[in-house]
Amino acid sequence: MRTIGYLLGIPEEARQLIRDRNDKNLAVGPRREGISPTIFEDSMAMFAEYIEWRATHPSDDLMTDLLNAEVDEPDGSRRRLERNEVLAYTAMIAGAGNETTAPLIGFMGQLLGEHPGRRRQLVADPHLIASAVEETLRYEPPSPVQARYVARNVELYGHTVTEGSYMLLLNGSANRDETRFSEPDRYDIHRKGGHLSFGLGLHFCLGSALARLEARVAFEEVLKRWTDWEVDYDNASRARTSSVRGWARLPVKTVGAKP
Repeated sequence: MRTIGYLLGIPEEARQLIRDRNDKNLAVGPRREGISPTIFEDSMAMFAEYIEWRATHPSDDLMTDLLNAEVDEPDGSRRRLERNEVLAYTAMIAGAGNETTAPLIGFMGQLLGEHPGRRRQLVADPHLIASAVEETLRYEPPSPVQARYVARNVELYGHTVTEGSYMLLLNGSANRDETRFSEPDRYDIHRKGGHLSFGLGLHFCLGSALARLEARVAFEEVLKRWTDWEVDYDNASRARTSSVRGWARLPVKTVGAKP
């Protein structure tokens, strides 16, 4: 959240509050106990306040870019984004930048804890870290499903998906497709072939480059300091949310730091 907050131009003192509210918005089950029913509206009101402030205090951040952005209309005219559109994009960027990258880093910590041989390869050759990030995205996607609206009739495997339908794409399952991946249930940091964790086509994740960068840099720094760790599963806990998956808490036991 510190990174995406900086890019959006949100004051540092508010970033943790935004992260906490985003987490609460996604919570399900017992985790929602005690959460205000107006938490979503409160978050949007806070973003709206920052947007209005930024409109009179422009800077070199994404919020200023959104306030100055123009869109092409079907009739050929151009217009600025309306405030509600700027608000929607700001909330989406802030939420997406927080709710998926942190679980990605958590899953990578888990998997490298479970596969010490792979971890030692990354210590010996840090250039492999980028490949390990991709394999982690395939193996444990933070966002395992993606909803889509069907714009026209489509024939798939003898079935017609009608225009106007809503589909829930199981990209987490597609990432383990045995017709596409050799030994799909094996965590292999040398694997080639991509994945669908960022989506595909028109709706490909806008923040994919940032997520990859954050995860890569995080483990470049971790592996400079610690080469060996084990996950403390007895004290770990999963996050229960409506749309993403990951660890709410993932303590590890490190075995010495690098000299």
